[in-house]
Amino acid sequence: MWKCCGVWGLVLTTFNANNKLTSNVPSCPDCTIGDHVHIAPGVTLSGGVSVGACSHLGTGATVIQGVSIGSGCLVAAGAVVTKDIADGEKVRGVPARKFA
Repeated sequence: MWKCCGVWGLVLTTFNANNKLTSNVPSCPDCTIGDHVHIAPGVTLSGGVSVGACSHLGTGATVIQGVSIGSGCLVAAGAVVTKDIADGEKVRGVPARKFA
């Protein structure tokens, strides 16, 4: 089921296939990252975060502990995600809110 695993911050983080992690991504303890996810520079993932397949997290976005981001989501640059995001939603702002 899982394509590869990495250890960041000495806690298991699970990555599926074909992810793009750019520079300056800090540790994300106990996170699960789906297939084809792009994580831009400066993104902060707190513990227990789940990111669905084909999602994009923009530069400097922050995802608070325990939040789930669905498949095919867009998190805009600088957004602070404090609540779960359903599949296919686009969010922006502080706190992050859905936009068209």
